[in-house]
Amino acid sequence: MGCKPQHVASRHLVAAVLILILTFFHTVGSGSTAFAQESKALRIAVLEGNNRVIKKDKDLRLVVEVRDDQKVPVVGADVTFVAPEAGPGVLFADNANRLTVKTDTFGRAQTGVTRSVGNGPFLISIVASYQGQTTATSAQATNQTSPASNPDAKKKSGKWKWILIGVGAAAAVGIVVATSGSDSDSNPQTTPPTTIVVGPPTVGAP
Repeated sequence: MGCKPQHVASRHLVAAVLILILTFFHTVGSGSTAFAQESKALRIAVLEGNNRVIKKDKDLRLVVEVRDDQKVPVVGADVTFVAPEAGPGVLFADNANRLTVKTDTFGRAQTGVTRSVGNGPFLISIVASYQGQTTATSAQATNQTSPASNPDAKKKSGKWKWILIGVGAAAAVGIVVATSGSDSDSNPQTTPPTTIVVGPPTVGAP
């Protein structure tokens, strides 16, 4: 009978130790879960408008998608588009170079229609923020509002210019020869042959 209190005390001690161990692991597990939820990083994917060449009278529209590290769309994230303040670029609504919109139910945000400014390549910065998390990327585009010069076209134009000059000179010489021939019928003379070289033409002695 004297041993029973010792057995009861031992059981109580073991139970207390088990409770402490279970409480410790539960606390650690809960903390790990909360940390994993808070550390979800944002991702930005540019779906439309990257590496675009914007021709004259055309517009650029950027569409991005924001997701977390589990590839789940982030709804209600703030997405800011920032175009260059000077040089080639685009202007958003109200002729501003900065635009902030929220992502929709698909985690997407877009700039709407923009207006091209200048001529040449440029970058648009894109920043997404949600519940203290922030990430950034960029999109590249090129304004080509004026036609590019073509050296080959100029060379071809110069070649055709000389050909036309040569043809015109040949026609003029032909008229002169025909006129000389009609005169020789009334006054026969020996006329040396005429030599014609096209581009530029060379005419022999009369």
